[in-house]
Amino acid sequence: MTPQELVAAIYTHIKWLKDRSHGKRLDMSMRDLSGYSFSSPNLRSAKFVGTIIEGCDLANGNLRDLDGFGASFAHADLTDSDLSNADLRGAKFHNAIMHGTKLRNADLRRGTLLSADGDRVKSVTSDLKKAALDGADMRDIDLTGATLAGASLRGADCSGALLNDCDLADANLTGANLGSASLRGSNLSGADLKDCNLAGANFSGANLEGADLTGATLKGVQLKGAAIDGVVGAELSASDLLIVRDNDSIRASVPEALREHEVWIESGGAGGQRFDAQNANLSNMDFSNKKLDGANLRGANLTGANFTQARLIFADLSSADLTSALLVNARLDGVNLRGATLLNADLLRAKISAVALSDERGEPTGQIWSANLSSAILDGARLSCAKCNDANLIGASFKGADLQNTDLTGARVTDAELSDAIMTGAILPDSIAA
Repeated sequence: MTPQELVAAIYTHIKWLKDRSHGKRLDMSMRDLSGYSFSSPNLRSAKFVGTIIEGCDLANGNLRDLDGFGASFAHADLTDSDLSNADLRGAKFHNAIMHGTKLRNADLRRGTLLSADGDRVKSVTSDLKKAALDGADMRDIDLTGATLAGASLRGADCSGALLNDCDLADANLTGANLGSASLRGSNLSGADLKDCNLAGANFSGANLEGADLTGATLKGVQLKGAAIDGVVGAELSASDLLIVRDNDSIRASVPEALREHEVWIESGGAGGQRFDAQNANLSNMDFSNKKLDGANLRGANLTGANFTQARLIFADLSSADLTSALLVNARLDGVNLRGATLLNADLLRAKISAVALSDERGEPTGQIWSANLSSAILDGARLSCAKCNDANLIGASFKGADLQNTDLTGARVTDAELSDAIMTGAILPDSIAA
């Protein structure tokens, strides 16, 4: 592709962004665009699956909602670009310049490459080795399993981020904000964590050997099972390895927090307090019949939890682990379950439909807010008789799931895995009804 052709394609894409009935979405999948200069591009929602963008100038670009699964941005300049909400699973950023880059809610988990016949070929890990991420906005990012060895994240905002099982060996995190982040099982050996905000962060099972914690804020840090030999700048004793932030106290506070949350719901946010259990371990807890509308349960461990007949309208459960959870007759309208794990979960007769939106006067706007299950894993789950009208199921996996009599009217199922799913009596969207 010549530079002139690329510029013309981007222009057509911008027309498509303004009016979907005109122009055409930019699709550069599997192309080699190494070395191109994009000059502050508007590539929002473009498709760059498997694209080689190595050494490209993408500084100050609008790359929000980009589909960059498996793309290579090695040595690219992404200074002050915006990759919020982008799908970057398995993407490569080795030695990329990402000063001030916005990566909020981006998905950089491991990705699975598929062959032409849909067979899973291999798992690919997002690679940010030696990337320059100083000052980057990485709030609520999902970097599970990514490689950031030797990366520079000085002053980066990683609050609420999911950094479980990451390789952060020798990374420079000086002055970074890791408040309430989850780094379970991650390797931070030799990492520079001076002056970091680590309040409420979870380092359970992490390797912190030789890390420098001088001046770091450690209030409420979880260190159960962490390796701390040779840690510099902080007095950590054997008792810290049990847990600094007692999970039992968190569980004990849930009933009162739920009462406050109900007041928050009924008052429209004027009173009470929103239930916020991001990254918390609430496995096997009983939430049956509870009102959890709008609750923040992002990244929480909810394995075996009971949400029978609970209300979770507009709740954020993205990247949460709901393995074997009970959600029978649960109200999940407008819920965010992006990237969540619901292996063998029971969603019998659950309602996971879109919500009609109203303005501040309660008047209908004509717009809907879909439930988001994109990239969720529902293998072996029971969704029989569930209502999933207009749900976003893009890239979700329902392998071996029970979808008997499930209503999927209007659901978006692009790249969804439905092999071995039981679909007797299901009402299918037009895209697969044939």
